[in-house]
Amino acid sequence: MAASANTSTASERLERPSVNGWGIVSSNEAKRRLEGAELLVNYSEYFNQGDFQLTLAFPFKTDIDVTTLEKRFPAAIWIARTLLPELGTSTVSSVSSSSEVDLDHATFEAIKTLDEALGWLDQSAFVVHGARSFQEVCDKTSNERIEPAGKHFRAYLVLNPKSGPSAFVLNVSHVLNGHRLLYQAQNILQSLFHPVFSEQSSRCSRAAPSDTARAQIELVKAVFKPEDLKRVLPQLPQSLSHAYKSRFQPGTEQLKISSQKLAQRLENDAKPTIGIRGFNHVLTSLRDDVRPMVNLRRSFSRQEQERFRVQCKRNKATISSYVYAAIVKATDQVTATFDSSGNGQMAQGAHLTFPAHASRWLPGETANHARSVVTMAIAPASVYLSSEDVRPSSSGSLEQSDLQEAQVQDTFRLARMLGTKQNEYLESPHMLGFLDMLGQAGAEGISNNAEALAKGSTAVSPNPSFSTPTLTSQGIFDIAKDYPLATSEQKESSTSASSASRWLQLIDVVQYGRATSPSVCFSLYSFDGRLNLMVHFDERRFDRGVVTAVLDKVCDLIAPCCHAALL
Repeated sequence: MAASANTSTASERLERPSVNGWGIVSSNEAKRRLEGAELLVNYSEYFNQGDFQLTLAFPFKTDIDVTTLEKRFPAAIWIARTLLPELGTSTVSSVSSSSEVDLDHATFEAIKTLDEALGWLDQSAFVVHGARSFQEVCDKTSNERIEPAGKHFRAYLVLNPKSGPSAFVLNVSHVLNGHRLLYQAQNILQSLFHPVFSEQSSRCSRAAPSDTARAQIELVKAVFKPEDLKRVLPQLPQSLSHAYKSRFQPGTEQLKISSQKLAQRLENDAKPTIGIRGFNHVLTSLRDDVRPMVNLRRSFSRQEQERFRVQCKRNKATISSYVYAAIVKATDQVTATFDSSGNGQMAQGAHLTFPAHASRWLPGETANHARSVVTMAIAPASVYLSSEDVRPSSSGSLEQSDLQEAQVQDTFRLARMLGTKQNEYLESPHMLGFLDMLGQAGAEGISNNAEALAKGSTAVSPNPSFSTPTLTSQGIFDIAKDYPLATSEQKESSTSASSASRWLQLIDVVQYGRATSPSVCFSLYSFDGRLNLMVHFDERRFDRGVVTAVLDKVCDLIAPCCHAALL
């Protein structure tokens, strides 16, 4: 399929856009233009087989029996959709002919009947029995694109796996989703405890296990209400570009700042940089049963994370800046070791591309409770470290006994420098002014490349895959651990969520990614006091041994900070 190059007709059919950019195009459909990073990611997801799509696993323990969970699950998903209508959005739609698709708009189609709701749930909510583990399910979702193309999400309830705990798994598109997926997951988990389920429990409990499907339909029927498009419209997510323009109303001077930031990014992109070099060609010789998406994880305990935090504070750095500095140093050291050319490596700087969350400039618009929230609040950012920044010539030789401490202190030096440069780049909200230009240029490049490859007019590039140092630092995962959530009345009284007749508790949160483009993506997050460092990449593009060596070296630089006796 080819992306539609002319979308003016679709735009002309829109009613006057509402305050969040959405317009009604029919009695049950609304549409808005994708902007900025949304547009770029949508083109990449479509043409690169689900690139950027995310999977989050929430393993849990509970006193709710398996049959009851299975019966409640579809209805809980529907309840969550009524609260968060973004779950019903799509970002790929057909146009005048079946050979073309519209990738430039998000759409929402209101569901009016129970049969329509059940049909949507059949494509959205899945109960999995007999899996080896929840990790097996996550491995599967990270190795396939969400279908149909453009669908917002799929949810899985993995029950009684052969190994490990049961888990709730959320597999989502990144187009209209950043940190928001945590809030979506929390709402779905909380919806498993909706009061209507208690009211229906006696009726459903009399059903035989073979009648589970019938019980699921009855519960969906009990919570179903037709969607009113005009009521839903103000709740649909607005774009980051729309929120920025509405809040700051940028003029000539502000757009000049945007142009300067864009020029700085392009200048950084043209400079020589260290990075992880991949294969000269994408490997196609892997066995059919090999799943090429690799997700590696390293975790640090609550005590280790606290010691790490103290050391960072003592050295005037943050955990995220230290980890990013460690990634830079590890990439520099490991890739030099794996350089097979036999030539002396020339010292290079580092172009660091990383996502910044727009909550620093738009706290109200990106808050979970916002009526029309910015669900994709990521702004691409860029800084450059010179070769002297990365590898100071004045470091000199060190005794082996002093080497570890010196490496840690040099990483703190780089972390402080990196933090300063990041803050300088992000000091003005008007860096958001170039998002539309960046998104449109990126989408056009992806589309043109895909079209050329399809026509056979572009040869496979002789250049190997190459990934500059990246880090998505996500902070503390903002999701409740215990369910049902305590109400304000319970908090004020002696009643608590833990005293409820039924309960569910998250054990962990594990992140998986789908990175089909030539990138090695590091991510950092904390849940329940544990710090987690992940790396996601495509084994057809990058050598697992090289990437693992970089990850291990990063952890070697973190470990001394987690053990006070070693410093």
